[in-house]
Order: sequence, then C-alpha cells, then structure tokens
Amino acid sequence: MAARETSPFQAADAPIWRPEMAVRQNPYRYLDHQKGTIGILDIRLIDGRDLDSTGRGESGRSASVSPQVIIRVPAEEARSSVVPRNAHPSWQERFTMNLKKGVLQEGAPVLVVFQALDAASWRSPLGGSKGRDLGSGSLDILPLLNGSRGSHVMDEWVSLSPGPGRLHVVVEYEPVGMVPEMDDVVFFEAFARSPRSLVLPANEPMVVRAVSGAYLLVGFRTPTARQARGPEAAPECRLRVHRQTVFVIERHTLLDAAWHSVIDAADMVQAVPPVRWAKKQLQPYAKYAQVLARPALTSLHVTFAAARLAMRSGMAALGGATSTVFGDD
Repeated sequence: MAARETSPFQAADAPIWRPEMAVRQNPYRYLDHQKGTIGILDIRLIDGRDLDSTGRGESGRSASVSPQVIIRVPAEEARSSVVPRNAHPSWQERFTMNLKKGVLQEGAPVLVVFQALDAASWRSPLGGSKGRDLGSGSLDILPLLNGSRGSHVMDEWVSLSPGPGRLHVVVEYEPVGMVPEMDDVVFFEAFARSPRSLVLPANEPMVVRAVSGAYLLVGFRTPTARQARGPEAAPECRLRVHRQTVFVIERHTLLDAAWHSVIDAADMVQAVPPVRWAKKQLQPYAKYAQVLARPALTSLHVTFAAARLAMRSGMAALGGATSTVFGDD
C-alpha cells in the first residue's frame, strides 16, 4: 500500500499524514483535541499615564479626558470600563481571551493591540460611546508563547502613538491541551512554524524522544532522509523545543499495543493459505445465510415492536382504570 503524503484533515492545522506515526492507518486521533484553541491569555489592564494629548492632563483628575481601552487579539476584542476625567487612570481590570487556531500567520509576530479612546468626546443617546483616539500601541507576545522569555508573565508599559500616553499591562499565557509525553506524535503550533525553514518542513509531524522540564527532544526525518533507503538512509534528526510550541496529535497507549497484537495475530492467521482458501469457499454461503435470515429478522423486529406497543396500551388502560376508581366524584 503506497504511503499517503498529504494530510487527510481539512483544518487550520494540517500535518502530513505519516502511516508509521498513526494507529493502524487511521487519521491522527488527537489533532482536534484542543477544540480550536491554542491557549488562554489572561490580560490585566493596570493603569495609564499621560493620556491627555492636549497637555491639560498634568493635574490628573482635572483632565478633560475620560479614557477607555479597547484590547484586541486575533479574532477577539474586549473593552475596559471608562474612568471619568482622568489622564492618569487606574483600572485594575482583568480580561480572559482565547488564542484561536486558524487566525495566526506562520512565522509572524503575535500582537496584542491596545487602543485608548476618550469616551467623553462622543456619547450616544443609546448608551454606546465612540471617542477621540488617544493613541494605540501593541505588545508582541511571541516570546511568551514560545517559551523563550523563560516566564509565563509579561509585565510591560506599552507606549501609545500618537501622543505621550502609556498603558501598564500584565499578560499571562497558559497553553490548552494534552501535556506532551515520551513517544507522543506532536506538531508545531502556527506561531512556531517557519514556512521558510530549509530543514524541517512546516507541516512535518515529530515524535517526542525525551522530556526535560519544559523542553522536549523531538525527532523527525528531513525530505532527503525519507528518500534514502537501505544502508544509505540518514539517521533521524533531533531538535530541542519548548513544550508550548507543539501540541499532541497522536498518543500510542498500552491498549493500542494490545490491540495491535490481537489484530496482527488475526492477520497472520488469515494470511495462511488454507485459511484464505476456506474463507473464499465459505463467502458465498455466508451471503446466502444473510439473505435467508433477513425475513426472520424483520419478523422478529415487527414482533418486538407490536409487543412494545401492546405494553404501552396496557399501561395506558391501567392508568385510566386507576383514575376512574380513585378519581374525585
């Protein structure tokens, strides 16, 4: 049977299907176990400074602005409350936002965008507000996602442009999904994939060979190594990655191994020439037996349905009689 080199998945994450990494030629069973979410961002908006670009904000509460902040991550948006007449507001507000699959560009920064508005400059009679722009700024959280920062937290002052304003924010990240273990088959998250890599194709799955704290040693074969055969075959390449950069797409369990043994034994038995001959000879009789048994099975099904209907009718009649005997006069 020829190996399929294309993925059977029509999804945002589409690793190449490798039959030696799958379970008995099946699709990767855990490809969608994260339910469309890479991880969860916990964003805290602490406070702001100098949000009055007119220069009238030195006295803080006497400022002419009432700031509100819009927070945007790919495919999601949140709004803070409005702090009235204060160029140096304090929010101390927390927002939980999901980092979705299918919305991140491979090899590109992952930005959280903060936009400050003066909510007092325009107000709708219906209660909505859309104010003067006090400036926008962004925070690249890619070092937080790929583990290169060495911490799950970013505590930063984000500068806004245009204007002198700044926002104090704290961002935490927690990946979603199974924790990778030895011999798991894993695949890079979109933010960790490099479409320009000359060594590891962006859609190549990998196998976990060792686990050390937050880091994994993963093995894979380059396209050149896959083409080599026999004594000239190149050894498996190894790469050290942070566990947050990958997610599990397949896990081989003891139950899988036991099932493999049973199925392999059955395959071996069926491969014996006498068994193959007997199976071929008995196949027409098995089909004929199915045809003969079909009316009996249909009749049995009708009999059970009639009995079930009679039982329901009897219960209804019993209920009616009980109501007549014990009902109110």
